Amino acid sequence: MRLLIDEGHNNFHTSSGGYAGLTRLLRQNEFSVAPHTGGITRDALLNGDVFLTASPLPEPREVLLRKNAEAGEQMEWSAAASRPAYSPDEIAIVQDWVRNGGSLMLVLDHAPDGITAGALAAAFGVSITNAVTFDGAFVKPTALQAIPGHFLFTRDAGLLGNHPILGGVNLIVTYTGSSLIAPPDATVLLRLPTTANHRVWNRQQKRLDISSAAGRAQAVALEYGRGRVVALAEAGVVHHRSGKQSRHLWNTRDCEWRYRQSSIRAKHCALARESSYRDRSRSLRTPDAPRCRR
Repeated sequence: MRLLIDEGHNNFHTSSGGYAGLTRLLRQNEFSVAPHTGGITRDALLNGDVFLTASPLPEPREVLLRKNAEAGEQMEWSAAASRPAYSPDEIAIVQDWVRNGGSLMLVLDHAPDGITAGALAAAFGVSITNAVTFDGAFVKPTALQAIPGHFLFTRDAGLLGNHPILGGVNLIVTYTGSSLIAPPDATVLLRLPTTANHRVWNRQQKRLDISSAAGRAQAVALEYGRGRVVALAEAGVVHHRSGKQSRHLWNTRDCEWRYRQSSIRAKHCALARESSYRDRSRSLRTPDAPRCRR
């Protein structure tokens, strides 16, 4: 199976950067992984079975940081960063490719991803909020400057979907990100708890507003024509950090599910947070891991 990792849209995570660990893991399991540079074309997509694009930006990060500094704005809410990263023609090409059997992994995160990649998600009926999502059970909603807490998704709490990707998984942890609304025929893989909230920048009032994100999704899976789509609203779940405490954060069988000729037996998983997890619950990201910040 051939996986293309998008590096043509100023992506924050690349095959040699944030997703280097993922790339190594997949290659060790006999997957072909290659970077995709430049714009999205029909010919380029012929070289892959799965197309992964993560946290795109409309311009190089260093350019945006300079513009943000000049305007006195944060990256999440800046006017410079809050622009579409994909052209309408590119979105149409991806949509047609998936409809005819391709598989898309759309990995998004907190703002500005709701704007930079919102149109691509919408092409498949998925709506992403341009926000920073946090769990009120871990962070007080009024503490606007506090570091947002993690989300704990468990099967016992009814927050994990019934899907081959999650077969045998009982626990998943993510950090901030944003939220999704899935089309009716999609499967919600991760459902946000009742304590979930959004932090959204009110540009007119120049303040952060808080609203409920309860019941929305942070990961969805759907079939589209002859192809498949998985959309995530937190990019750290497929990030791998090397070192003594490193853990595999993404299992190759999730990628296999998106490959139309592979078995539908697929699964997101990671090593358990601690070996004492006798029920073998798995986490895509562990609470003690450092947050991957932009």
